[in-house]
Amino acid sequence: MPAAASSAAALPLQCAALVPDLTRLARFLAGDSDRAQDLVQDTMLRLLHRPQLLAEIDDLRGYARTILRNLHRRRSGLGREDTLETLPEEPCAPEVFPVLALQELFEVLNAMPTEQSSLLRLVMEGETSPRDIARRTGLPEGTVMSRLARARAHLRREMGLGPRGRVADLY
Repeated sequence: MPAAASSAAALPLQCAALVPDLTRLARFLAGDSDRAQDLVQDTMLRLLHRPQLLAEIDDLRGYARTILRNLHRRRSGLGREDTLETLPEEPCAPEVFPVLALQELFEVLNAMPTEQSSLLRLVMEGETSPRDIARRTGLPEGTVMSRLARARAHLRREMGLGPRGRVADLY
């Protein structure tokens, strides 16, 4: 695979890695979680709509932070409002949204209590039987089931999914 193709394929992952930093900056600038999320999402869209340009950027983090600050300035009345209509007509790469959803999933998983996240990680590794998980961890089967239920409820709540929501619904 040519170097340009491999760097273009890595772009969604590089951008996804920026989300926590951009979110912190957006929350600081906007002072409002909803507006901060809008800023981060619009920043990511701008980044991912121009993969050929981003291949030439040496400091992707700095570039993304500049985009976010400029968006904030425009939306704060210091310039014209940027809307999605000003974006190029080119579609976003289809693999971008699952990567972003996966990034958010791991952020939530890492913020969970260890007793819950460790059991969810076992399920993610393919261990689906509560009996086998209980045997592997030394916990009673009922404890495994209740911790998994609490962990799944926490995950759905933090990811903005409904009571029966699936992670696949995020993209």
